Amino acid sequence: MSDGKAAWGPRLQALAAVVAGGLLAVGTAVHVVGDSGGRTVRAQQDSDAPRPATKGASSAVDPNTRLPRRGWKVVWSDEFGGRGAPSPGKWFIQSGDRGGWGVGGLAYYHQANVRRNGRGQLVIAATKDTSGTKCWYGRCQYRSGRIQTAGHFSLAYGRFAARIKFPTGKGIFPAFWLQSQHARYGSKRYAEIDIAEIFGARPQQVLGAAHHTRRVRNLTATLSRPVDSGYRLYGVDWSPTEIRWWVDGKVYGRMKRYPGWSFDQPMQIILNLQVGGKWQGPPDASTPFPAAMSVDWVRVYESLRD
Repeated sequence: MSDGKAAWGPRLQALAAVVAGGLLAVGTAVHVVGDSGGRTVRAQQDSDAPRPATKGASSAVDPNTRLPRRGWKVVWSDEFGGRGAPSPGKWFIQSGDRGGWGVGGLAYYHQANVRRNGRGQLVIAATKDTSGTKCWYGRCQYRSGRIQTAGHFSLAYGRFAARIKFPTGKGIFPAFWLQSQHARYGSKRYAEIDIAEIFGARPQQVLGAAHHTRRVRNLTATLSRPVDSGYRLYGVDWSPTEIRWWVDGKVYGRMKRYPGWSFDQPMQIILNLQVGGKWQGPPDASTPFPAAMSVDWVRVYESLRD
């Protein structure tokens, strides 16, 4: 396929074969995956983040930190073969606007906006809505999609990774994240790990976060090229003692366990593409529609050493 797995160069194909076989030994070669042209990733605090900083979490991160050298086995995955809606045995497709989903989002989630394209990718598309459907703010202006593994798969600890080409543009807000399977939002046990969030007006930044109740850790990776320039690998390595965020295998942030840690429970996987909201405002005339979040694969690994 021209924009997916078959387009990788020989060096990446060899590594892809190892990953597909269920074993990924992380080392210096891994950081080129999905970005073989080279780029910089630097760790920094996100001063514009919408949540307060966490007390008790890890402080500054060494940008040269690498993922640990260890073996992994795939315990769950979706390669998105075929056409049409994603596998109902793996994903639940959300619908509706849910009052803006807590962020003042403008999109109405619709099943038709989440499709496999027949070339090995899942495409979540944000489009302008002319159907007259009612949203929390009046007539819906946009449609998009959200899927999650609730009721099908959840896990505590492991490597959670996906190969994604994110869209950009003012008001475009795609995300790949984890959410506690059983604890409700707002409860003391609720926990969330944002593996990769994109504010579309900042096309070279990847946002990571972990939060529950009022504790938050916000991180930003700044890339040399926009996130919509090609596919990249986004992931976290999550253990009982810490969480590490990475892009293309290079760590840009970490959070160590602290008293009251809630990141010790099974979490579901969520992929969504929101439009607008209180954190970056609505789209404007420069925002391209349709906007497409293309997901090549999602994989979950357990450590062979645990």
